[in-house]
Amino acid sequence: MESLNEIAVLVDRYGAPIHWSRAFEVAPAMLERWRDKRRAEIVLVIARPNASVLLHTKLFYPNGTYRLPTGNIKFGEPIEDAARRELREETGLDARLTRVLGVIKYEFRFAGNQVDFVSYIFLTDETRDEPRVMDASERITGFRAVVWRDLVSIADALENLPDNWRDWGRFRAVAHRLVAQSNL
Repeated sequence: MESLNEIAVLVDRYGAPIHWSRAFEVAPAMLERWRDKRRAEIVLVIARPNASVLLHTKLFYPNGTYRLPTGNIKFGEPIEDAARRELREETGLDARLTRVLGVIKYEFRFAGNQVDFVSYIFLTDETRDEPRVMDASERITGFRAVVWRDLVSIADALENLPDNWRDWGRFRAVAHRLVAQSNL
């Protein structure tokens, strides 16, 4: 996972984040998805006009499913560099990172096995620029903006996805709830 020094630098630069921990019993496929394949991830809260934030959807998501953009932190890659890279790859936007809103530590469990995973939630300054996909392999098919308070209903929708998406939806909903409760 992350080094304490790297976290200290983020706190000095962006302020102290909200810390949450969540544990989920998940299907074996979900557990394997995170085992040794990912260091952690970035969650991007891209501020838009009128107190809204940017969501995206992908080709393979259940119809109508939108969520905050996220991206993998590569092994050896600094967290802050990953946030900037993912912002460019997923949206083409040149927004400035302004705050680390939250750090969520997850435990994915199945049959006595556990995988730990961390999400770092970054807020950007407001941008009116239109997003554009820079990495076609992401298969992003659309963007939309929602007001902050609507992130609760986005989280509700994620938690109620069909069975084969349920674990993923429950996991993804957590960051949306943290952002909605951050009182920005």
